Amino acid sequence: EEALTDAPMMFALKRDVDKTPVDVVFLLQSSGQLENTFINQKNMIYELLADLGTEYGRGNVRFAVITYNLSGAEFLTSSTGEIWFSSANALSQALYNLEYEYTSGYTDRGTALQKLQNEVEFKENASKFIFQVMNGSTTVGSSYFDQISMCENLGINYSELVPEGYFYLDSNYGQQVADAIASTNGINVTYGSGTQYEVFMHIYNNAVPPQMEFDAIV
Repeated sequence: EEALTDAPMMFALKRDVDKTPVDVVFLLQSSGQLENTFINQKNMIYELLADLGTEYGRGNVRFAVITYNLSGAEFLTSSTGEIWFSSANALSQALYNLEYEYTSGYTDRGTALQKLQNEVEFKENASKFIFQVMNGSTTVGSSYFDQISMCENLGINYSELVPEGYFYLDSNYGQQVADAIASTNGINVTYGSGTQYEVFMHIYNNAVPPQMEFDAIV
């Protein structure tokens, strides 16, 4: 005789992911004293987009780059004129064509913050980040702290990447800057070989994580 037994229930798990939008703007100095640092920073930016696209979904992560030099600030744009990049390859091509201007003096980074304030629109539900990326001596205008305060009020995480060996001549002013950045949950980073990982982890730890749901399919 054949024994009859209850067959085990067969099911699978289907993972649904509610991906978190992530918008990141880099304010990239393109005139200064450290061209090799500038080149490395360009590589870091597009590699970060590739890494974050893998983590959050390529179409769910957007990067914008505002460059600033002795002539002012301008958007880095794609071949179709877009300021937001979701493709690391497209961003790499745009960054490749970006040139550096040597100067022994100071570059005003406040122009990039002003352009961002006036012209950048973040996704309303996105986790929002700004990284000020420096590769030489810079200065800012009188509205600098108001601009950082704006970031805090709008829920934008603001950080600064400073080249090794550069610092604020007035240590009290430097502490005010550090405190203002901390109020946005941002970080002060001395740019070096480990900066790409540090920036990635900062975004990863401060962005709203993807929401995952598991459904049983009988």
